Amino acid sequence: MPHVELSLSEPVALRRPSARSSLGRWAKAVADAAESSLVIDAESIVVALSPACQEMFGLDRPPIDRPLLEVLHLLDFSNSMRALGQGELRKIPPLLALDSGQLARGLMRVECRDGPRTVDAIATPVCDSAGQVGSLTFFCPV
Repeated sequence: MPHVELSLSEPVALRRPSARSSLGRWAKAVADAAESSLVIDAESIVVALSPACQEMFGLDRPPIDRPLLEVLHLLDFSNSMRALGQGELRKIPPLLALDSGQLARGLMRVECRDGPRTVDAIATPVCDSAGQVGSLTFFCPV
């Protein structure tokens, strides 16, 4: 006897935040912003990235729907500039704001197309009626 299984999953397009949600409104603002900024959701997936941020980090195309730590290649501040260790990754401002629910600020060294770049990052959690839904980060080159 033939057996057929059907699996339904939510399409990726529907996983994006609603334009009416807090995260959706911030994503729209960041997508149109002149400042270097990005929004991640509660799972640290990039929801929006400003053109200035994309240019600052030398990204060929917007990394929407990709994990933040796959998009930004973080380096330590030693002379050897090794990849940032696992223990330090959750301490970067975008993720720290997400984890702590508080404002976070710090320096980050990011591997960019034209070489390492140090940026000052300021991140704040994004909340709605259901609680914390992501974080918003602004970057400034140092």
